[in-house]
Amino acid sequence: MKNNIKIWQYNNFSISYIENYDGGGRYLSPYISDFIRKYAFFKNKNVKAFEWCSGFGFIGFALLSEGLCNDLCLADINPWTIKCIKKTIYENRLEDKVSCYLSDNFQEIPTSESFDLVIANPPNFYIENSDRLSLCSCDNEWKLHRSFYSNIINYLEPDGLICISEVEPYMRYVFFKNKKKLYDIRPTCPIDEFKRMINENGLTFVDAIPYATLEEGFKMWMVISKKKKADKITKNYIINKKYS
Repeated sequence: MKNNIKIWQYNNFSISYIENYDGGGRYLSPYISDFIRKYAFFKNKNVKAFEWCSGFGFIGFALLSEGLCNDLCLADINPWTIKCIKKTIYENRLEDKVSCYLSDNFQEIPTSESFDLVIANPPNFYIENSDRLSLCSCDNEWKLHRSFYSNIINYLEPDGLICISEVEPYMRYVFFKNKKKLYDIRPTCPIDEFKRMINENGLTFVDAIPYATLEEGFKMWMVISKKKKADKITKNYIINKKYS
């Protein structure tokens, strides 16, 4: 496996990865960075970001590289992605800025950790498909999402923001652009399930905004939430409802 490690250059960072375990973070990182820059602008604050289901940390390292966060925490269940993350940290001399955990959701992440910004492009296929790597693509019955939303409040700063990338959350049936091949089937619109998870766990749904259209023809959306006690507009971040 060591010989299969490749390098992805993003600005001043050289990010180590294994192609078979890439869940799309390389492609989405520029779009997500642009979204965070325009949508969640933190004023006069040292921002600590957490990338949930980080894979190789493409998104998190992109945010750090562009100055959209000051410190970064990454967590993933795959030991190979964590090995690559540690290699990236060492080779880019980021030991004082980046930490990582090998963890099944939050099981190995200490509650002493606290985050201002939570970002993720998690597994978002509802149905099993043999053509996909289930470890980085399938979340059957939304069990992973449910565990995330039931735990994240314990790690979120009072005015922290959660931004989770999802595939067409308002659609039950998702097709490729030629409409001849089914991409995913959901029993209900995912956004209804996500809103329920958010509201049941001390969080407030803020918005869901499309931020990229993939070559396959469907859109990626950012599902945004925060703690219920936080104001929609605070001294630390501004919600820009006009972003498109």
